[in-house]
Amino acid sequence: MRAITQPAVAALAALAAVVALLAGVPSASADPSPSATAGLVITSEAINPVTGTRAPAARTDQLPLTRAQVEREAARAGARHEANADDFLPAGQARARQYDYISPAECQASSEAATTGGWVKNHFAWCKKLATKFQAKSCDASSPPKCVVKGEAYIYFNIIGYGRHETADSPTATDRHMNYTLTMVKIDGEWGVMTRPDVKYTLAIKCWVNDPNNCKAPDTNGDTRTKAGWTADKDAYSEFLSPAKPPHKDHGEQLIYADTTAISYAELAGFPNDDNEQPMTNIRFDSAWYDSTYGKRGSIFTKSQAWLSFNRAANSGYKEVADHLWTALNRAKETKPPFSDKQIPGGSWDDPIRRLAPELNATTKSNEGKNRYWSKKACDTYFKGWDDLKGPDGKPIQQCDEFPFASTYDGAAKFDWDGAQYKDMFSARPVHRDDNNAAGTVLRLWYHWDRMVDKDPFFIKVQ
Repeated sequence: MRAITQPAVAALAALAAVVALLAGVPSASADPSPSATAGLVITSEAINPVTGTRAPAARTDQLPLTRAQVEREAARAGARHEANADDFLPAGQARARQYDYISPAECQASSEAATTGGWVKNHFAWCKKLATKFQAKSCDASSPPKCVVKGEAYIYFNIIGYGRHETADSPTATDRHMNYTLTMVKIDGEWGVMTRPDVKYTLAIKCWVNDPNNCKAPDTNGDTRTKAGWTADKDAYSEFLSPAKPPHKDHGEQLIYADTTAISYAELAGFPNDDNEQPMTNIRFDSAWYDSTYGKRGSIFTKSQAWLSFNRAANSGYKEVADHLWTALNRAKETKPPFSDKQIPGGSWDDPIRRLAPELNATTKSNEGKNRYWSKKACDTYFKGWDDLKGPDGKPIQQCDEFPFASTYDGAAKFDWDGAQYKDMFSARPVHRDDNNAAGTVLRLWYHWDRMVDKDPFFIKVQ
């Protein structure tokens, strides 16, 4: 057979290019992508998995997150999760110990999961639906380069996150963990070179934090597989850990705030690629030694505002407290002590109350005591003889209830640390001790379950 000469090869290549154009392969054009340089390349673009339009990319100026930044982002996101007070009474304890994680079907069905920040179901459950468009290109050396698209593919994937309480010493006595499942929903729309069976797709997660050692994935972080591999097994896993000292008063709460992003890219021999990075959500690790009911260490998703819901049903077990909360939040001017323009926080999006953990240090313990002192003084002043009636144990049948709670920085003594304008900006009134004790147990257990550490904002709802 006669050898094909170089001119003949060039002619055949030119003919092939014409045939490709006639077949609908895009012609050469100036490529705006900064990833497109002379030669072969695979570029990527984040797209909304529902609308198919371009989706926001992750910030390229990731900064260490502060507590104030996290709270602002949570408020801006507008997400909320609500706990039922009844779940923290003895009859509801089994429900209170359930994380209520997001199932794959729930994530796929959620419209909120397709938004930029995904869906925060509660402090322990988050998910997001994502998609990435890949194009394999051949680019010339002009500036900007002109490229011919030689293939295209779309991937659609979901990420579900799982916060948790760390119990006992498993797997260690100090580390905190956050786990994710990354599910390849489908690989679609392939043509050209992207139909080759050796094209590989990677799904992974990146944790942005002030020190990389504070949020790392040493063992498992996503996977790289061909389409056949992802079809055979759609799920991959990521586990991030945050090392810490043993939970102890001397070590503080050891709070680590981090941002997370989803990484995806395609690989094909001969085509350099770039990573696609899409926003996920914020997370927090803590070692709050004083919250020992469910675990002194843990991890949560922070872009959701926490609400605790009480009800005024006669059989709730805390009805008198619920009635008091409702009055304080809805008819503040009718409460004691009297105040002409009384506004009590805790019931609206822009006016949270903040947990005060008395076990944290001597100051917080003293502040809780001050809250109780001033609320009892109000009961003594405006409800004369409220504690005269005694039970068989010789103790008063009624207790002085206060809102905002004594276990918050917004309690009766707030004026002592935040200014005189907060003097009398609370409500106090006697309630039956059984109701008060039940409500106090609910609040304490909810603090622990939802990993509400000192100064965390929250809200109260009364139905």
